[in-house]
Amino acid sequence: FLYASKVDMTLAGGNGAVTQKNQVIFNGNVQPGHLTAVRHGNGRDWWVYAHEFNSNSFLRWLLSPTGLAGPVMQGVGVYRAPDPGQVVISKQGDQFAYFAGETGLDLFSLDRCDGVLSHLGHVDLDSADFGLGVSFSPNGRFLYLSAQTRLYQVDGQASDLQASVTQIAIWDSTYSPGPPFATLFGASKLAPDGKVYISTMNSTDKLHVINYPDSLGAACDIQQHAVTL
Repeated sequence: FLYASKVDMTLAGGNGAVTQKNQVIFNGNVQPGHLTAVRHGNGRDWWVYAHEFNSNSFLRWLLSPTGLAGPVMQGVGVYRAPDPGQVVISKQGDQFAYFAGETGLDLFSLDRCDGVLSHLGHVDLDSADFGLGVSFSPNGRFLYLSAQTRLYQVDGQASDLQASVTQIAIWDSTYSPGPPFATLFGASKLAPDGKVYISTMNSTDKLHVINYPDSLGAACDIQQHAVTL
């Protein structure tokens, strides 16, 4: 199930109050942790996306001043069982990436006027990789795939996405604050400072950072466990 709640921020002296709670907006199974949104092409409304598991179906809702409408289902990309990966929309709002586990990366173009996704290509990694995170570079050209012990860069402008895959880092065997807390490559995020920060899994106290994510290959400057929390 997927639920929606509504908070009226004009209530409780500006602190807000819940006026609608746990309304069922999808009576089915969705991938956990794969909910995302992008502003509509009209600059006012929002498209909200989720993915049904055990299918290739994306779900989208339109959030406008009149409320939440949908879902509309669109079958596109590969079939996906329940997985622990990540979805992300480019800073420009025109690309959508889904990366997870053993099913790899799907890259889509996104039309912000009608919300439709168009499949641009698929990338498979080595079967030993366990996909956990994905981020776009600020200019939207490169994608960074976190696969637990390895980090990859994909050139989204390449005619052959699979051939563009470049390994840019391998886990350097660091544990922090100590064993067994390995600083692996997990979920990631493009930050307002233009850098990509990558989590290092449960109970660790570090973040990896990609300093120049708009740059090709090693020039992106990935620094492992560079940020101490």
